[in-house]
Amino acid sequence: ADESELNKILTTVLEEQTENDEMYASELKSVLLRLRPDFNEKTYGCATFYKLLTRLANRFGDLKVQNDNFNVIVSLNTSGDANEAIPQLNRDNWKEAFKAQIQAYKEGGFDRVNPSILKADILTAYPDFNERAIGFKRFSDVMKQLEKDGVVVVEMDEQKTMLIKLL
Repeated sequence: ADESELNKILTTVLEEQTENDEMYASELKSVLLRLRPDFNEKTYGCATFYKLLTRLANRFGDLKVQNDNFNVIVSLNTSGDANEAIPQLNRDNWKEAFKAQIQAYKEGGFDRVNPSILKADILTAYPDFNERAIGFKRFSDVMKQLEKDGVVVVEMDEQKTMLIKLL
């Protein structure tokens, strides 16, 4: 599976099929399936079309992928920062990223959040995030470290589902 070729096809579709060079990922995939009936994101090692789009955007810089939690919008990257890679989370910078996301929840009026929501939002911002890269085995271990650091309190509800209380 040639990612470079796929990137060119998607870029061309966005240039030719839209006035403002953006479309929903679902529409883009429909067009792609008409052009390439055998297309499947799993061929490229991605579980979802969104993950594939994000990988192409990070690798080639031609696409811009935005996720507003309901819709994924794909557009051409016209900002000229095509070579500006998304920073990766590492042992030095991960806490700041998590604290910023938790702060965004607080500003949004939340006092508790399910850790899976936090992980999904971190993955949206940092598509290559994984716990091992920052020194943890599981995401729950990351939550326990944030609790030790006084950022959150880990709680369990009646169903033994982990919740994090934002401090």
